Amino acid sequence: MQPTPPATTARFVELLGQAVFETRDVISAVEYDETGEFEAHVPRYQALLDGLERLLAQVRAGTHRFADGKDLQFMPLARELRRAIPYFSLLETINAGHRAGVD
Repeated sequence: MQPTPPATTARFVELLGQAVFETRDVISAVEYDETGEFEAHVPRYQALLDGLERLLAQVRAGTHRFADGKDLQFMPLARELRRAIPYFSLLETINAGHRAGVD
């Protein structure tokens, strides 16, 4: 099932904010996990967070180019981590919004 893309820039920014929050939360949980089971993934989560924050800054500045026919830059990494990202569908929705464009 295809995610329903956000229709407005405001909704796109809201979803990006949620994704940033969720990614920070995952990084925090991994850093405090005493088993260290997912510690090796922290650099990948951090790269995802950096991409989300960069995109959020571009959208807020009005410099992001929507509907360019490409996936967002962080999507290949997100797809690699999809089983370790409980909010992967949120990232798919954001990517769908980027691909479709917003008003």
